Amino acid sequence: MSRTDGNSYQSGFLWNGYDYTRQAWVKDGVYVRCGHPESMKCGCYGRDHAGELSFEREKNPENAQKGKANHA
Repeated sequence: MSRTDGNSYQSGFLWNGYDYTRQAWVKDGVYVRCGHPESMKCGCYGRDHAGELSFEREKNPENAQKGKANHA
C-alpha cells in the first residue's frame, strides 16, 4: 500500500490510512494483511486481524469527515 495523503475517517473511525496504535494499514474501514512473506512469523496486527473492522478513532473527532461507516 502506498501513502499519498493523510488518514481519512468516516463517522470518527479510521477508514483509509495507517493505524499507528496497532501499526497496520486500513482500507475501506478494515485492516489489511501485512506484506510479509507467509514463511515469516511476524505477528503483525494486519496479519492476525486482516478483514476486521478498524476501531481506531479520530484524535480530534470534531475534524472527522462525515460518513456512514457501520461499526456496530
